[in-house]
Amino acid sequence: MVFLSSLACNLKKTEDSEVEMARGKIARGSESFLAPFISLKTELGQDLASSCSGVLLGPRHALTAAHCLDKILAIRVTGYDQQLGKTIVAAGAWQMHPEWAKSKVKSGPERHKHDLGIVVLANELAGPYAKIDASARSNIKDALYVGIGRSEGNASEQKVRYATDIDTFRLKYKPDGGTWISRGAAILCSGDSGGPLFAGDGGLLGIAAAVAFDEKQKPDCGGGKRVYHADVRESIVWIVCSFAKSGHPLPDYPIPSPESCR
Repeated sequence: MVFLSSLACNLKKTEDSEVEMARGKIARGSESFLAPFISLKTELGQDLASSCSGVLLGPRHALTAAHCLDKILAIRVTGYDQQLGKTIVAAGAWQMHPEWAKSKVKSGPERHKHDLGIVVLANELAGPYAKIDASARSNIKDALYVGIGRSEGNASEQKVRYATDIDTFRLKYKPDGGTWISRGAAILCSGDSGGPLFAGDGGLLGIAAAVAFDEKQKPDCGGGKRVYHADVRESIVWIVCSFAKSGHPLPDYPIPSPESCR
């Protein structure tokens, strides 16, 4: 996770905001939600590696954060089935949002609005797949985000964190747009970058980009002030066009006109 300050990972366990994965489903009360999220291991060279999260949009289509793809040499993607069985495939290609280079030198919400990257898998992974619905207003009251980041100790764990106050922060930070801003009792940690932000109805809203801390706040995992998520709906044309240009169009997504894909 790219923080606005230095990293330290010792997430405090908060029972009402963290839920273990159970047979591939995230349980919240009597409800369950099948999370089509994945983990990515990126190779940086010289035996260096980094972990991020991501989400499947189709059998060969993964979405993650742009900063996870910066200066990497290779990617291995792990998909999880309903019994949490793992399938590991290599990435065939990847790219960052074309505006990311300009955005990452900015500050605040503006920095994170284009923190999006796509990964084309070398082989297919089975679903479920996340769905972006740019036309509908999703239920964001019960939003949650998912990732594989460290929580207690140094182990990477599949966790759910509930997102709160999205409406409040979203309105507060207009007209920046392009960034979902949420709070939660358990803030994301290293490895959760690129993880999906889901609306209460299951629609994909955003991709985890960074955690913000108060100026005098110690930047521990779980102690952040808010989480930034790049808005996938505002970049849906770029996402669909990028996969189409790679030779692997997204299933069930109409390909925009050539003019839109320039």
